[in-house]
Amino acid sequence: MAVVALGLHGLDLFEHAANSGGHFEPARTGLDHIGLAAQSAEELQAWASWLDACNVPHSPIREIEDVGAIFDSVDPDGIQLEFFFLDLGKLPQSASAGAMPDQS
Repeated sequence: MAVVALGLHGLDLFEHAANSGGHFEPARTGLDHIGLAAQSAEELQAWASWLDACNVPHSPIREIEDVGAIFDSVDPDGIQLEFFFLDLGKLPQSASAGAMPDQS
């Protein structure tokens, strides 16, 4: 089991010993992937660096149409873990209408 702290949230990754070892298939019913939001481009880079330090393979960080960046990894079962940062100030008004207002 591994518990990863994500700000005020946590992610618990658990391996069931009785699992037959079948690999995850995203097209089957169930979880496709999970996305984890970073608060800044620097935080996104910190996640990638931490995974590097732990020898966890991941994709390169890539830009998202001038509004952010993203990279992917997979857990031991092959479930995609997506790490992303979106600069809400750069999103078109229609896309960011559902975003939380700045609380500062």
